[in-house]
Amino acid sequence: MTQSLSDAGLAVTGDAAPLWGTADGNPDGGRWQRQWLWSKAASIAGGTSEVQRTIIGERILGLPR
Repeated sequence: MTQSLSDAGLAVTGDAAPLWGTADGNPDGGRWQRQWLWSKAASIAGGTSEVQRTIIGERILGLPR
């Protein structure tokens, strides 16, 4: 969800999407660019989706390894 929202935010910023921080013409001071970068890191920070699925399958659902 965060990645989709961040992608949409950059799409809305249009030509300013590659800009960073206080660059001229950058709407909202680079907030969407920072959010987009964080959205990529956040998926790794909590463990990959595959690892989470394995944990749920083994520990919660009792599936075999």
